[in-house]
Amino acid sequence: IPAGLNVIDFRAFDGCEMLDRLVCRPVEPPQLENYNIHRKFLDAIKNVIVMVPAECLPLYQNAEGWKDVKLVPFVDE
Repeated sequence: IPAGLNVIDFRAFDGCEMLDRLVCRPVEPPQLENYNIHRKFLDAIKNVIVMVPAECLPLYQNAEGWKDVKLVPFVDE
């Protein structure tokens, strides 16, 4: 997910059964516009490792929706 993305549509990962890792580069966790609708988004990535910038990990760990997925920090070189 590119650094400039601010919002993720709930259908973003529909049909991505082989997805096992997602690199999310935004400093601020992208907004999940409607949390109830985005349960579908979260169900699609529940077994996916979501890599986020190491310095932003606490933001993702406290963000609605994002705190419910497997977050792993990475350092961008």
